[in-house]
Amino acid sequence: MSDSLIPPIDADSQKLRLAFVGHELVDAALSARYRLPNKAEGSTKLKQLARYFSHESLTDDTLTLWVRGFALTPEQEKARFMGNFAVLRLQPINPDDRWTIAAEKLERPLAAHPQKARLKLHHPNWAHPIMASIRKKKLYDDINDARAALDKLHHEFPTVSIPGPDKLAILVYSKSAAKEENGLETAEKPGVKQPIVRIQLRLMSQDDGQHYIDWSERGKNRRPTGGSRVAAQDPKAVAAAAAMMQVTR
Repeated sequence: MSDSLIPPIDADSQKLRLAFVGHELVDAALSARYRLPNKAEGSTKLKQLARYFSHESLTDDTLTLWVRGFALTPEQEKARFMGNFAVLRLQPINPDDRWTIAAEKLERPLAAHPQKARLKLHHPNWAHPIMASIRKKKLYDDINDARAALDKLHHEFPTVSIPGPDKLAILVYSKSAAKEENGLETAEKPGVKQPIVRIQLRLMSQDDGQHYIDWSERGKNRRPTGGSRVAAQDPKAVAAAAAMMQVTR
């Protein structure tokens, strides 16, 4: 790859992308596949990598950076590691006097890593992507997309949710409930348990044909605002209900 294809060195390395296993430049270095005619060419190759990826340090002989997916052990994956720091070091290849780049893993605590896996929660909270979109009243043009969101929540948290036709009851960690129970200051402290509330999610349709997912806490009625809203109707369910009414008359 020529210098013209590599961006110029950024004064702030943190603005650059993080390196990752699967990128051709990174993989060639991690597997020591480079065959460079001399040490000067090796230093140039390290500088090319430094122009492209966020890094901790760069010298003529070494480049230290974090690489997503690099040298992960099963123990690290369980501990939420997503990658490791590596030192890319120039090494001579004898007997032909060529040079390569070899990678050495650096052990660093998880707190020092730029990325880590999210904790797998038993219950969702309002920071969960779907729950956050519900709170912001995301609108769906296709009602099936809204149904898919409810289905995904249930599949992700099957033990704390109860599905129904175009609705879902689910237990949610609530920071507001934590503040009510523990006080504003203690609720923000690590280790303070956030109370769990039961949330009822229900698919709603607007007059303009768009759809959204309404929510309410158990025992609290929260009426939709901003124009008329009606619960989304499943034609088959409506027909079945009508037939049942005829039978009971």
